[in-house]
Amino acid sequence: MPKVIKDAQEQILQSATELFGQLGYRATDMKKISEKTGIAVGTIYNYYPNKKKLYISVLEKSWSETFHKLEQIREEIDSPKDLLEQTIRILYFDMEQRVGLGKIFFRQGYGEILSDPDITRINSTIVSKVADIIKSVRKDENADVNIRLAETLIVSLCVLLAAHPQEREENVAFLDKMATSFLMRAESAP
Repeated sequence: MPKVIKDAQEQILQSATELFGQLGYRATDMKKISEKTGIAVGTIYNYYPNKKKLYISVLEKSWSETFHKLEQIREEIDSPKDLLEQTIRILYFDMEQRVGLGKIFFRQGYGEILSDPDITRINSTIVSKVADIIKSVRKDENADVNIRLAETLIVSLCVLLAAHPQEREENVAFLDKMATSFLMRAESAP
């Protein structure tokens, strides 16, 4: 009789999240995930047909949790300034937890996976959700500006996480000040 593994899919996702975050996409393989979970490689393939699909599932699960948090604060916070600050805080700390998973915003080393339609969709959704919040803060319908501001904020988050990993609060404060300044300038621009 086959061994029943309780919460196997959740165990696989958790271990894969940790390994992709620590080692990156290229250095993580199904064998390492199998060793970390104690679940046979063949069983992992029953849930995920290949490493790319597992990686995409990890990203989707991780970002769906972030999106849920962002939706909650949009419902709870009335002040545009506070909404922006809390958005930055949530994005920063969630991306910090993802470690290597945030690098999907950069082309280096992720060429073949970035061309995947699911990764493109995830990236677009992330930018769109952040642009939506920026739109509500700016009270401006200019989608192109809002998207560029969202992309700038997300990439800046990634850069500060890498450049100053021990300066969490300073990074959040800097990003908040930078975003507020950008938004004020973007609002007054013709």
